[in-house]
Amino acid sequence: MTAIRIAAVAAVSLALAACASTAPAPKDDPAQAYFAQDFTCKAADAKTVDLAAIATAPARYAGQCVNVVGFASNDRLYRAADNAAQPGKYPHLLLLWRDKALQRRLQLGPSFVTVTGRVRRCGPRKAMAADAPGAEAGWACSGSATALTVSTATIVPTSMD
Repeated sequence: MTAIRIAAVAAVSLALAACASTAPAPKDDPAQAYFAQDFTCKAADAKTVDLAAIATAPARYAGQCVNVVGFASNDRLYRAADNAAQPGKYPHLLLLWRDKALQRRLQLGPSFVTVTGRVRRCGPRKAMAADAPGAEAGWACSGSATALTVSTATIVPTSMD
């Protein structure tokens, strides 16, 4: 055998040995994969859903991207403005924000908004946050059973604007 053939056989043998490695593939962290989906919804890909439908059947919409029209007051989204005056009586969604500027704008005064985001059930989200190193503590649910991770929010102009 010539030196070139010996080198070629050795190279092929090394390549085959590398392919046959028994090292386990790295496992994806389910909590990190879960949180990576937050804040990734696009309005064009999301389905328009009434807030009451999400509030009454959150498991049906969990993990889905939705467009919801409602009345935002601080970190809550209500179906109508008068619902915000009696928060315990009417269903709402907790709003989890990445866009802090828009969040601050809505905290200056309640507004009608169209929100695009991913529906999250707060119980599983809290459990994931507890197990995920580096999970954003500020995005943990509090005081609500269902949340919306806000990808985009558009303030709807009213006659008072």
